[in-house]
Amino acid sequence: MGQGKTPERRGRLDSGQYGYRSSADDKKCRRRAVQKGKEMISSEARIVAAAIAVFTALAGIVVALHGLVFDKVSVLNYGVLTILVGVASFAVMLMPMPEDQP
Repeated sequence: MGQGKTPERRGRLDSGQYGYRSSADDKKCRRRAVQKGKEMISSEARIVAAAIAVFTALAGIVVALHGLVFDKVSVLNYGVLTILVGVASFAVMLMPMPEDQP
């Protein structure tokens, strides 16, 4: 690049590179936004289910402690079972799924 010369443009001109977009690019962006919206809805539902699973596990801890304090074996067993179900559900709900990939 010499003095007084303009820089060379190499490669192909990307749409949007110099501040303009075509209508085809706008349609692609809208389509991606709609698809991402669907992914967000499903992942938000899984996050809510995982939060419910955490509170289920906490309730299981309370029930298990109640069974221990008052020497009720069946209550203790149900409390432990509730803890296991809550923790397992939490782990499964937050595991990345193949449909979460962009």
